[in-house]
Amino acid sequence: MFTSLDLSTKTFTDLDTLHGVEYLSLGSSTFDAANNRYFNITNLGVTVINAQTGTIIDTVAIPLLFGMKGIEYDPNTDKLLGSYWTGSVELFTSLDLSTKTFTDLDTLHGVEYLSPGSAFDAANNRYFNITNLGVAVINAQTGTILDTVAIPLGIKGIELNKSFNVGVISHENNQHLSVYPNPNNGVFHIEVPGLDTPANLKVLNTAGQTVYASQIHSEKTSIDLTGQAAGIYILHLETNERVIQEKIIIK
Repeated sequence: MFTSLDLSTKTFTDLDTLHGVEYLSLGSSTFDAANNRYFNITNLGVTVINAQTGTIIDTVAIPLLFGMKGIEYDPNTDKLLGSYWTGSVELFTSLDLSTKTFTDLDTLHGVEYLSPGSAFDAANNRYFNITNLGVAVINAQTGTILDTVAIPLGIKGIELNKSFNVGVISHENNQHLSVYPNPNNGVFHIEVPGLDTPANLKVLNTAGQTVYASQIHSEKTSIDLTGQAAGIYILHLETNERVIQEKIIIK
């Protein structure tokens, strides 16, 4: 059943039965406000729903083995953006709603998973999603990863606040580590408050390749990456209780 919630009266209104729909994907939905179209991934494929009546307008079959997730509507091109897992890599793809054709844009190098929830900045053609690398900022036209921002484990529910050009996110914990100096020349120190068990530490480049790995046993330790090229790296720390990530900048 397709339904609406009036935020002023706090009342729900059932609009229409979604005939033939056995499930809708949790988190994988998006909205075209100008044309009152709601999109979701269902057992039928990409389902286009009239947001005022709840009537199914159209469905587009998804010829993708592992489905499509993290969909966002691009009002500039009348396309849906998202990704799918090929079995070995995540591919960023678009769906032209007029021709009902998919176009694979680029492999998301180093990305092992994307969250079903995502956000989109139509003015600057930027697509955002939570990945194993952190918040990934993706060029919506080319599929190229523009940047990654390391985050604490457990963040979900990301949206872009267009008024301030910041991401609004929620998370389940506040575990973190300190990295200093950052940016640095390749030599830096990390501090993990409360570390009382051995932790596995990796540093990855933006291609997802591990450039440094070790096991640490104390709250404070030093890392030397002076042999690495300048750029952005992701520090990944894993213990029995938590996983922590932080972006490192080598100048």
